[in-house]
Amino acid sequence: MQDGTKLLCLFDPHISTIPDGKGGWKPDTAKALDTALEFGEWWKPDITLTGHDFMEFAPISYWNRRKKVSMEGRRLVYDFEYANQVLDRICGFTKQDVVFQPGNHDMWLNDYIEMNPELDGLITQSRILDFKGRCIQELKEQEIWRCGKASFVHEFIRPRTYKTKYHSARMAEDYSKSMFYGHWHTHQVFSRISWDTKPNIAVAIGCLSNLNPGWMRNVPNNFVNQVLFFEFDSKGDFSHYCPIMINGKFRFQGKLFGGK
Repeated sequence: MQDGTKLLCLFDPHISTIPDGKGGWKPDTAKALDTALEFGEWWKPDITLTGHDFMEFAPISYWNRRKKVSMEGRRLVYDFEYANQVLDRICGFTKQDVVFQPGNHDMWLNDYIEMNPELDGLITQSRILDFKGRCIQELKEQEIWRCGKASFVHEFIRPRTYKTKYHSARMAEDYSKSMFYGHWHTHQVFSRISWDTKPNIAVAIGCLSNLNPGWMRNVPNNFVNQVLFFEFDSKGDFSHYCPIMINGKFRFQGKLFGGK
C-alpha cells in the first residue's frame, strides 16, 4: 500500500426516487448523500467503498407489496437512473478503485428474481449500473473486504449477534479486527485489546439516508448522518475520520461541506 492512500466510505445511501408531479421523478434521498459526494469531489480519494444498501428498492420490497397508494408512480427505472448519476460522480472523483459491497437492500432485487425467475440474467444491479464498464469491483453478499489493517462488512455475519443492543462490542469480540460496518444507521464504537496488545476497534457508521424513513412511522430513533474516510501509511496502519452531519453539514480542515 502506498503511503498516504485515501479511502472514502459511503454507507447506506438508500437511493430512491418519487414522482415529481410532472410525469418525471425527483430524488428521495437525504441531503447527507449530496454532501458526502461534494466532499469526495473535493478530497479526491484513491479508493471509494460504496454499496451498503446503495439502493432502497422500495418498488419491489416485500414490505410494500400491498401499499398500492404510497407506491403509486414509483418506478424502478427511475431509481436506476438516479443511481447511475450518483455512480458517475463517484467514479469521476475516485482516482483508482471503486469497490461495491452489497447490503441487504441491494439483495432485495435478487429476492424479487427468486419469485420471478423469468427475469433471471436480465435485471441485475451490476448490469444496469454497468459495473463492468465502470471497472467496479463487486463483492459477494456478506463478504468482508480489507484495506490495509481495516476490515469492512455491511452487517453481522453471525445471526446470533443481529439483535444485540451493543453490536459494536459483539463485533469486536467476534472478529478481533478493526471492523467498520453500516446497516444500523447509528454510531457506536468499541475498542478491544488483542493478545499482542494492539487495540482493535469496531465502529458502526451512520447512514447517508433519511433519518426519519416512512417505515419508522415517526418513532424516535438514534439514526445519524455520517461519512467515513481514512488515510493509510505504507504498512496499512490508518487514521480514520467519521464526522456526524448536522442538517446535512459538516466541517473538515476548516472547510464547510453541505452549506450550499
